[in-house]
Amino acid sequence: FLRELRRQVKDVSGDAAGLGEGWEDASHKVTYGQMRSYVLGDTLDSVMNYPFRNAVLELLSRRDVGTFVRTLTEIYASYPREVCDSLMNLLGTHDTARILTVLGDPTGGDGKSNAELSALRLSPDARKRAVALLRIASTLQYTVYGFPSVYYGDEAGLEGYHDPFCRRPYPWGDEDPVLTAHYRLLGRFRAAHPALRGGDFRFLYVTDTAFLY
Repeated sequence: FLRELRRQVKDVSGDAAGLGEGWEDASHKVTYGQMRSYVLGDTLDSVMNYPFRNAVLELLSRRDVGTFVRTLTEIYASYPREVCDSLMNLLGTHDTARILTVLGDPTGGDGKSNAELSALRLSPDARKRAVALLRIASTLQYTVYGFPSVYYGDEAGLEGYHDPFCRRPYPWGDEDPVLTAHYRLLGRFRAAHPALRGGDFRFLYVTDTAFLY
């Protein structure tokens, strides 16, 4: 079905790209007992990079450098180069809790009712720490291979637990000035350096507590 849809779309629009929703490594994705060739043939041009998100959370929550380095290295080796350059690097979507909330509340709101979660916000100290971690996460998002995809409101400091609380409207007039300035800086930095939009990617130095790419 996906191959036929891709063919029809390209017949109509020429250079249209097909980007698929996938939560795992798409190079060996199995669904309904069948191995899929989503990024290894003529099915998709690229996919959502949830493995990147998971690796970032492991890095920031558990200081797990190994998982971060291994995940990015394996994907870069497993996907065609064109797919790597066009991966949708995300930290949050409408299917996940807001990244700021995830970074600020490790409990994920477990044990609380929807009524409680609808009004629950991070404490000032927890939010300050979450903002600092999000600045790190987004810097990684903007500087590894692929392209950054920012879920609306993350750049403004929007909080929210699981669906539907992750879908609150954009906080017009109440944006977090630290985060918005940081995201603007990242955008300018990425635009100024062509290597961040298709350069070769490799880790130059890795220890248990640090890495350089």
